[in-house]
Amino acid sequence: MKGKLDLLVDIDFRMASSALYADVVLPTATWYEKTDLYSIDMNPFVHPFQPAVDPLWEARTD
Repeated sequence: MKGKLDLLVDIDFRMASSALYADVVLPTATWYEKTDLYSIDMNPFVHPFQPAVDPLWEARTD
C-alpha cells in the first residue's frame, strides 16, 4: 500500500512548480530581506547577511 500525503505546504519567495501541488503557499523573504548565514564547501568562510530592505507585502523570514 502506498502512503497518502494529507497536506503539502510550500514556503518559497517565488512561485515555483512545487506551489502548483501545494495545499498552502506561504511567501518568504528573499536574500535581501532577511538576516542569514551563507557558506559553501569550497572555502571555510561563513558570510553573514543583514537585511537591506524590509520584506514586501505579507512575506516573513523563514
